Amino acid sequence: MSGDGEGSCWFWDWKSCRRFKTLKCHNGVCIGCEWHPLETSKVATCGWDGVIKYWD
Repeated sequence: MSGDGEGSCWFWDWKSCRRFKTLKCHNGVCIGCEWHPLETSKVATCGWDGVIKYWD
């Protein structure tokens, strides 16, 4: 998973090195994204817009 300067979070298939999903999550840069350590269907993101979001 990685964030970009457009506010999106990209999900990657590391075996094929291809992106399989993009989530538009912030206005401006997405500076962080993390999987939940126990519930792997959940993700937290944060951006330069000052918002932390929790995705299910």
